[in-house]
Amino acid sequence: MTSRAATIADLVPAALHLLNPNRAAPSVLSPQASAGDVDQVIIWLIDGFGYDQLTTALEQGLMPHLKQQLQGGLAHVDAIQTVNPSMTPVALASLLTGSEPSRHGIVGQVIYCENAAVDVLRGPLPDNLRLATPEIGELADEAGVTYDAVLQNNILRGPLTSLLHQRPEAIRTYIRESGIAAVLNDVLIKRRRGIVYLYTSGIDAINHSRGAYQMEWRAEVESLDRTIAQMQAPNEFKSWLWITADHGHVPMKGVILYSDLKARLPEIADHPAQIGTAIAIDAPDRDALHQALADIAPVPVDIVPLNDLVSSGYFGATDLGVFRARLGEYVLRPAPGWGWAESPGDAHLWSHGGISPQEMTVPWVQMPLPIGRSAS
Repeated sequence: MTSRAATIADLVPAALHLLNPNRAAPSVLSPQASAGDVDQVIIWLIDGFGYDQLTTALEQGLMPHLKQQLQGGLAHVDAIQTVNPSMTPVALASLLTGSEPSRHGIVGQVIYCENAAVDVLRGPLPDNLRLATPEIGELADEAGVTYDAVLQNNILRGPLTSLLHQRPEAIRTYIRESGIAAVLNDVLIKRRRGIVYLYTSGIDAINHSRGAYQMEWRAEVESLDRTIAQMQAPNEFKSWLWITADHGHVPMKGVILYSDLKARLPEIADHPAQIGTAIAIDAPDRDALHQALADIAPVPVDIVPLNDLVSSGYFGATDLGVFRARLGEYVLRPAPGWGWAESPGDAHLWSHGGISPQEMTVPWVQMPLPIGRSAS
């Protein structure tokens, strides 16, 4: 039997095993730390920072502190995989629950809610909506450890944040990325034995609007490296920093406008269910759908029955039954490098959601933090 690839869904279970050796450890990961010899694991998810971007940043000398740690053997980096589709809501849910999309229920920009699919970015979400699997706070409780999150304050009240973090009291916020290290160090100095989750989105925003590898991207990467250099563990506390990402990015060749499809098929939904670079819709007539796509799309668009995509294992194992409610009968998947947009203003210069190595391969950096301040 061939071993599966390690994914971001394995990171939290691996961290919990280090903190509590009685917890099962994913066999596909090889942490540098030893189980039972760790007090804190900081998991920093840098939105959109694919493995290829990290290696380029290191090669170009943009992350001198991290490069020094790697060359000195104090840090280690592996390439692991994100989950399908390579979208932020899906990947964050997989990271924070330690489970595949087909298990936690977020399978695009939507989550299954009984017999309907609800948009997790637009909201509003139904009262008392929960993921289909335990979230990270519950997992930490089961392991007998703590959980803290450090998030930017402008995303604190978003529907996705409220869904993934059921305990607002565990969240600390920062205003600017230059202040991340100060907020994080204040959390670490409390000497709470457990997991600290840090999320930053600057790279993703720059890549979407400007593309990777240009001046703004370089400045942001240099800022990330300075933040790493400022992180400190409390005295006599063994703290490990893990850095990963939810997806990478690729340049976009173009987009197909959903409004054009809606104009030809007025009976389809006002807003499609976004699944990476594809969309899912109900269409009463496949022949009419095929003709409409031929009329509006400058590139081929595959019409894939949703059930076929699910049974192929695209979203992971399918034994939990979250697919009883349908996103739509058909998934419309355009040629590589193309995606869907509801209007021209929604188009991005670089994007993600596909299955290319640049989108699917993300880093897993491991490094022990240096000892810093004493607890006050």
